[in-house]
Amino acid sequence: MADQRFLGGTGLLTTAGNWTTAAPAAGDRVSVDGTTTVAMIGGDLSAVTVNSFSVLPSYEQLMGTSGAKVQISATNLTYRGMGESAWFDGTYGRVNVDCAPFTAAFNLDGTTTLCSVYGGHCVTDATATVTDSLVSRNGRLTLTTGTTATGLRVSGGYVSKNCAMTTIVQTGGKIDNLTGNVTTANLCGGI
Repeated sequence: MADQRFLGGTGLLTTAGNWTTAAPAAGDRVSVDGTTTVAMIGGDLSAVTVNSFSVLPSYEQLMGTSGAKVQISATNLTYRGMGESAWFDGTYGRVNVDCAPFTAAFNLDGTTTLCSVYGGHCVTDATATVTDSLVSRNGRLTLTTGTTATGLRVSGGYVSKNCAMTTIVQTGGKIDNLTGNVTTANLCGGI
């Protein structure tokens, strides 16, 4: 297990020279910060599960694109970046999105156990699976048509729900239920 910091270089996730010692490997702690002005242009490390992948607020660059996602799995993925957009695909235990409200979307594909959105905007891909979601403060979550989702807890922020869901618990915030059935809804506040 090593600490790997993104240095930029060519921008490709998989290039060893773009990291402090090597491309991320299983169990590593990965960080991306503002010490580089190079965008991460994607790359496929889908067979790798790192312990943590953290994007700090000082990072103001793009991370992947819709056609070339950052493909890596992590026990914990924290996105606090300030770039125009980020595109991630992998298997995640926990995803935390907490960036400025004016930041463009953090796009999530793959399988996620818990996605928490505190600030910024998280958009799930049509093929994503999200077991549980939590939206609070100024967070914004768009569950795209085709997303497989189970539970949603909303205490603040805004949710655009475009898929079926088993359970919703709402104590604040706003949910637009655009499409998809809900099996159980506990609505104790919000809009």
